[in-house]
Amino acid sequence: MRRFVFVLEQTLGHVAHGRNLERALAARNTIEPTIIRIPYSTPSGLGSIPLARNWSVRASVAARRALKGISGPVEAAFIHTQVASLLSTGFMSRTPTVVSLDATPVNFDTEGEAYGHHRTAPAVEWLKREFNLRPLRSAACLVTWCQWAADSLVRDYGLDAAKIQVVHPGVDLSIFKPGDRSHGGDPVRVLFVGGDFIRKGGLELLNAARGLEEKIALEIVTNDAVEVPPGLTVNIHRGLAPQSEGLVRLFRESDL
Repeated sequence: MRRFVFVLEQTLGHVAHGRNLERALAARNTIEPTIIRIPYSTPSGLGSIPLARNWSVRASVAARRALKGISGPVEAAFIHTQVASLLSTGFMSRTPTVVSLDATPVNFDTEGEAYGHHRTAPAVEWLKREFNLRPLRSAACLVTWCQWAADSLVRDYGLDAAKIQVVHPGVDLSIFKPGDRSHGGDPVRVLFVGGDFIRKGGLELLNAARGLEEKIALEIVTNDAVEVPPGLTVNIHRGLAPQSEGLVRLFRESDL
């Protein structure tokens, strides 16, 4: 039995990714996993301090504290994402560590406006790059969800491409599999799942549905407020967690 440590950031789509990893680990009898979950937290009473408002700082502090509390030998570690690895280079120098990420900070700078993210002064951006470089260089291997992020690690951070593997996030087919779609005369059922309705294209979906001659039934999973235009058949589902029974049922019952 080989003992590995898994540090899993629990924000947005990373929650489902972490659950897939944990389910896969539970099915193996050759690995003794120690799972460290880093759930998203809002700034505490220190929220007035700029650094304390930064999720990267809060996540990496939590990961470092948890890793320091591990007793006994560990063969290797896996940290997802690099956000949780920033303050763990000491641990990484002693333990071979894979750092996994969906996007680099430079990637996020190009797409982050939809998340309310904006680039800062050049000097601050340089410091941010250097701070992120430390764990990226310390990692024994880097895993990215896509080639876009892998290319950024080479182009923007000067890392060796031989150190990087692209592993696309998978879908657990034992959970997400086709169900009964025999609706008879019912309209086509279209499922939308997105915590941030506007950023995920919800408005475009509503506008497209209004322009269709054939009526469709929209199943919308979100916790955002949604203003439904007249004439559309829309069911809004709130409070459904990733991979929950209700969410999986909607996937199985939908056509698209």
